[in-house]
Amino acid sequence: MANCALFMYGTIMVGLALFGRRNIEVVDGIIYRHMLRSTGFIALAWALHYLPFFLMGRSLFLHHYLPSAIFAYMMTAAIFQFGGIVDYPRFALKHWYGRARALVPPGVASMAFVAILTVHIACFVYFAPLTYGTTSLSPDEVNSRRWLESYDLHFQK
Repeated sequence: MANCALFMYGTIMVGLALFGRRNIEVVDGIIYRHMLRSTGFIALAWALHYLPFFLMGRSLFLHHYLPSAIFAYMMTAAIFQFGGIVDYPRFALKHWYGRARALVPPGVASMAFVAILTVHIACFVYFAPLTYGTTSLSPDEVNSRRWLESYDLHFQK
């Protein structure tokens, strides 16, 4: 879910750049600079924590990915703030038809927030025993928590 926010960030920035090349100002310049500087820093921090381990050919452990996950979750919050908060004037679209509006209507933003929160809590509860070792898992339970078949989880029981 958090990596989707990174993809959305890239899509938004490419879209804004394409509109900018055609002299179509979708968002105010202040908003664009704020988006570029604040979320750009988060995206750079994610890349600096994730890519070195992505390029390694040796065994990787969960603690290699956890620092980059923090920045991915920060990006989720930044993207949600950019697109879903109506009353935050820096994150409103240009005044179209006489009024500023958010990218996402308030009702949809509230439902999206509840859905994102529910998915994150469910994933945390499901993967917490594997990540933190809070409860004892059988070998079948450990293997059931693999996302991809190519993942090799090393454990001893």
